[in-house]
Amino acid sequence: MEYEQRETLLVILGAGASHDCLPEPLGKKTVRVQRLEPLPLADVLPPLTKELADGRPLQNELLAEWPDAGPVIDYLRRGLKATGADGSPATTLERALGEYQDGVERVPERRRHLLTTRFYLRDLLWRCTDYMKSASLTGGITNYLTLGSDVLDWCAGGDRCAVFVDFNYDLLLEDAFSRLWGFDALSMKSYLAHDRITLLKPHGSVQWHWPVLGSERTAYGYDPRLLARKSINAALTATIEQDQLFTLRFPTHDWGYSSQVTLPLLIPAIALPIERKPELIWPKEQQERLSSLQGMVSRVLIVGWRAAEPEFLQLIRPLVRVDAKWLVVTGGDSSRAQREAAEVIENLRSALQLPRMDTITYDKGFRTLLIDEKQSGSLGELGRLLR
Repeated sequence: MEYEQRETLLVILGAGASHDCLPEPLGKKTVRVQRLEPLPLADVLPPLTKELADGRPLQNELLAEWPDAGPVIDYLRRGLKATGADGSPATTLERALGEYQDGVERVPERRRHLLTTRFYLRDLLWRCTDYMKSASLTGGITNYLTLGSDVLDWCAGGDRCAVFVDFNYDLLLEDAFSRLWGFDALSMKSYLAHDRITLLKPHGSVQWHWPVLGSERTAYGYDPRLLARKSINAALTATIEQDQLFTLRFPTHDWGYSSQVTLPLLIPAIALPIERKPELIWPKEQQERLSSLQGMVSRVLIVGWRAAEPEFLQLIRPLVRVDAKWLVVTGGDSSRAQREAAEVIENLRSALQLPRMDTITYDKGFRTLLIDEKQSGSLGELGRLLR
């Protein structure tokens, strides 16, 4: 049976999923990774979107490495500290970043700041990935591995497939899939190669990079900061080839290539979280795979995603059946998690124009969802969605 003819589970993962990726609470544990500074767990968990500009040690270390991102991060930090008359935050990170970008024509230097911020975000989420895979934590065993295994089992129970849509830049889901079936994050083909499970990343990924049009080909065997500065300088006066994507593997401290390897100057292909101007950064083959599922999606699992992506919601509107079952997972403070779940459902209803939604909400977080599932067998919320 053709892939697009199978009953389909759509899994959508936002920042809340990676933030809650560990299978057990580990408190104030110090995380150790070779060649990286030991840091408290709270400082190296993949951040929520609103935390991308926090002044945590890892973030401040990266700001020292990428000083031209400083004006952006300073603007965000000051904006996020402001409060309204009722004491609530006066803005969001996405709105503040959009305001900063809106000033590019008036203050051209801001373009350099924003380009450098892509490198800052790339290294932040790459290092968070490294820390989450540390032997001092769980050795890379995450909730993504558990979920991937459960979904693989479900797919094997009939003519079924699953499409994972991951809005996170990190490589935690790729790592889980590599443990399950040898997924290769260096190969774009690997994202679509499995017979039953597809991985799509609409906001890009830390190992994806765009070439700068007409830039020199440069050996990648020396100082990565120098190469990044050359890439940014070239991108300020040339076009970034956004229809091409290179995948690079390198540790967070060096590029991992010998001086014999040459590549064009590159810019991280990750979407800046900007309100009103969301970017979708993925190969056209990934968007085409999603579009091929028209009317096939019978189940939808949402974890830690706010459904605030109008362009993406329009893409999935023709895919989801009217009788589809939904499970929306939020976490954190109970009252806030309940409000977030209600917001997600309202965003979905409005964008997808569904007459009704068979919806289960779970407000205890990703980790607890899977713990409850294992304790209750097939009677947990995830089991109810998949049965």
